[in-house]
Amino acid sequence: RNFLLRKAQVAGVEGAPFGMDGHLRFSLATEEANIVSALNSIKDASKELYL
Repeated sequence: RNFLLRKAQVAGVEGAPFGMDGHLRFSLATEEANIVSALNSIKDASKELYL
């Protein structure tokens, strides 16, 4: 459940409360460099899911 938080140090929330069941929601209220870093962390962590 907290895979991205544990592995990528990126927090998100379930999309269902926002009408997007099966999706995640992230806040992008930060500098572009932080967003790029977070996306790279998510990409690297996701490799563990699809070995």
